[in-house]
Amino acid sequence: MMDQKKYLPTRSAANLGKFLIITILVIGVGLRFFNLEQKVYSADEVRSIMRFSGYTTQDVREQAFNGEIIDRKDLQYFQHPHSERSLSDALRSMMGNPEHPPLYHLSARFWMQLIPI
Repeated sequence: MMDQKKYLPTRSAANLGKFLIITILVIGVGLRFFNLEQKVYSADEVRSIMRFSGYTTQDVREQAFNGEIIDRKDLQYFQHPHSERSLSDALRSMMGNPEHPPLYHLSARFWMQLIPI
């Protein structure tokens, strides 16, 4: 019969492995949240946030693209829920884009209202 202890790592090697994994995870989480306000959204994330806020792509085209240079703050306006856009506007903007289940969109909308950024 084979000796199982011969094939298992020593206690110090197992502890070193655990330490390395935890260290890598902590560094990864730290880098993810470091300078978070400067992170860039993908186009899909921007469109989803606009829909959560109650705007369609057509709404943004009509209101923002008027022949002038568009500032970052002008586009960020469409990424926050406002009193002029209700939950029914958000539902209307989500109906034409069924890539996510409706509960996901609704929970994201309420989350955005609960914790404004």
